[in-house]
Amino acid sequence: MFRTKVAATLLTIFAVVGGVLYLQAADHAEAQAREAMAERLDQARRALEKVRQLEDFALVAKAEELARWTPMARILNTRPQDLVSEDGTLPTDERFQLLIHNQMHTEVHVWSRKFDERAKAGPTEGNAVLSRYRHEKPDLFMVVDPAGVGVAQAGDPAWYGTKEANVSAEYPILSRIAEGRTFKDLWQWKGAPMDVAVAPIRFNGKVVGAVVLGYRLTGAEARKDKEVVDAEVAYFVGDQLRRGSSLDTDAERTVAEKVVQGMDLKSKLDQGPQLLDFELNGQTWQAMAGRLGSNAGAEKAGFLVMADLTSTIYEATSYAMIIPLVILVAALVALALVMFFHRQFVQPLEQIDNGVLEIINGNLDYWFEVDGDSKALPDTMGQNLNIMVCHLSGRPLPEDDEEPPKPVKRLQWQEGGGDADPKAQSFEGPLSAERSPVPGFAASVFDPSTPLPLAEQSGLSAEILSLVNEPEEDYLRRVYAEYVNASEEAGSPVKGITFQKFTDQLANHANDLKQRYNCTRIRFLVNVNEARVSLKPVPIA
Repeated sequence: MFRTKVAATLLTIFAVVGGVLYLQAADHAEAQAREAMAERLDQARRALEKVRQLEDFALVAKAEELARWTPMARILNTRPQDLVSEDGTLPTDERFQLLIHNQMHTEVHVWSRKFDERAKAGPTEGNAVLSRYRHEKPDLFMVVDPAGVGVAQAGDPAWYGTKEANVSAEYPILSRIAEGRTFKDLWQWKGAPMDVAVAPIRFNGKVVGAVVLGYRLTGAEARKDKEVVDAEVAYFVGDQLRRGSSLDTDAERTVAEKVVQGMDLKSKLDQGPQLLDFELNGQTWQAMAGRLGSNAGAEKAGFLVMADLTSTIYEATSYAMIIPLVILVAALVALALVMFFHRQFVQPLEQIDNGVLEIINGNLDYWFEVDGDSKALPDTMGQNLNIMVCHLSGRPLPEDDEEPPKPVKRLQWQEGGGDADPKAQSFEGPLSAERSPVPGFAASVFDPSTPLPLAEQSGLSAEILSLVNEPEEDYLRRVYAEYVNASEEAGSPVKGITFQKFTDQLANHANDLKQRYNCTRIRFLVNVNEARVSLKPVPIA
C-alpha cells in the first residue's frame, strides 16, 4: 500500500509538472515562431523589393543600351525625301512606313539574335549591369516612334502603323516619349503582368522614337524570387492574382479570393507593411505585400511573400514533446528509487514493527529475521531483538539454540468472503516451557498398564499429561468448544468457524510444526490473554 501511494503521488507530481512545463515551453516556442515568422516575411518583402529594383535597373540599362544603337536612330530620323525613288518620286505615307518598318525590323532581328547568344552564355563580367535573372531574351522587344506608334517588333514582321500597332492607345506612358527620359512601367501583356522599360532614342539631341523592352512575371520568375527570399511568392495586379512560385491552381484561387480580393491589398499597401493571416488547405498562412514599381501603371500591382505558419509553429514546438519523455523517464527512475529505498529502508522497519506488535500481543515465541543487506538497520538489530525476546520468555539465548523457532502465520477463518477478527483468532508460536518436544516420551510411556502415574514419571504438569493422553476425537471436540466459547466471551466473531474448518486448520499447522520441532504429534492449548484468544502448540515426541 505504501509503495502504491508513493508511486501514485510521484506520477501525479511528475504529470502535473510535465504538463505545466510542456504548456509553458510550447506557448513560448509558438510566440517565438510567430515573431520569427513576422520578421522573416518582413525581410523577404524588403529583399524582394530590392531584387525587383535590381531587375528594373537591369531592364532599364538594357533598354538604354539598345536606344543608343546608332543605326536605329538613323532609321527613325529618315525623312520621305531620303527615300525618293530613282525617277525622283516621293514614297507615299504608307510606302514610307513600310520602308522604315523593313529597315527597323532588320535591326530588331539582329538584336534578337544577340539576345539569344547572351541567353545561352548567361551572365558575364562584361555584362555585369544585368542582374543574375535578366540574361534571358526579352519577352517583349519593339521600337516605336515619338507618338508611341509601333515601327517594328521582334517576331512579328507585319507589326507597324497606327492600324496595327498604336500601342500608345492602350499604354498611355508611351505618349510621354517626347519628354526624353526612360520610364519603367508594369503592363498586362497577353494575360500576364510584365515589367517594361521605355528608353528614348535620340538623333542629334532630338527624340526620334523609343525602345520598349519587357519581361513577363511568370511562375518561373516567381520561383527564382522564392529561392532568393525563402518564401512563397505571387504577383498580383489590381484584384487579380497572376502568378505564384509553387502554388497550385486551387491554392492560387484561394489566395486570390481571401487575400487579394478579400483584403483590399491596394489600401493595405498604402498603409505600409502588414501581416495578413488566411487559411489555405486547412493550414494557417501569413503574408506580406509589397509594390512592383512606382509608376502609374504599377500603382495597383504588387507581390505577396507567404509562408505556412502552422508548419512553422509545429516545427518550433516539436522540441517541447521531449519534455513529456524526459518527465516519463524521470518518473520511472524515481519509482525505481522508491522501490529500492522501500526494500532497503522501509521494509526492514516494517518487519521490526510487525514483530514488536506480535510481542505486545503476547506472542513471546516470535523470532525476528532481519535481512543483513538492509541499509537502514544495523546487522545486529535482529539478533539483539531476539535476545530481548528470549530474556522476556525465559528461552535459551540464540547462540545456545541450534534451531530457533520461526514465526508462525496466524489462522484465518473465512466464510462467504468475510474475515473474523485477526487479533482475537490467532495461531501463535509454542509455549516457551514446551518449545522443544517433551523429552523421553514414546508410545510405551502412555501405556495404560504402566504402574506409575505419568506425572510422576515425566515431572510434567497434570494439564500437559492430560493433553498428551486425551483421545484424538475428544481432544479436537474439547479444543474446538474451548476456542469458540473463549472467543464469544472475548467478544470476537465466531461466525464461519465450523468444526471441520477448525480441525483442518489444526491439521495443516500440525504438519508444519512436526517438521519444525522434529516430533510425532502436536496438540494445542487455548490461551486467553487480555481478551485475546490464541492457540499455543505443544510438541510431543
